[in-house]
Amino acid sequence: PVNPKNWLKVLQTISEVSEEATKVGAYQKGLKKGLTPEESAYQARDLMDFNRMGNSVQSANRVFTFLNANLQGKDKLIRSMKEHPIRTSARIAGSTLPPSALALASYANANEKQKEMMDNMTQQEKDTYWSYA
Repeated sequence: PVNPKNWLKVLQTISEVSEEATKVGAYQKGLKKGLTPEESAYQARDLMDFNRMGNSVQSANRVFTFLNANLQGKDKLIRSMKEHPIRTSARIAGSTLPPSALALASYANANEKQKEMMDNMTQQEKDTYWSYA
């Protein structure tokens, strides 16, 4: 029989393996760039350290799904902006401007039915997603 409890364990294992694989790749990349093993390990761990949290966030993270991941992402962005403001800004622009331009072009070239569909989206959908007609 299929036990739903096992699904959670399988998904958790997949998530952990994926996260570790990313860190191993970052570690190896650091070594190739000439970093010491210690520097490379620190940078690999700092990619997105979901284990980094205080007691209050640990408790709240049980109630609010992905709270710690959300906070860690914002913290990493702020630290990156402080350490490498130009490079970080360029990466943000490079990842947001092309899809934004495509969404605007899509809307500009949409027919009336497509525009109506996009206009009727909820504000949350408009704020969260790029919409293409």
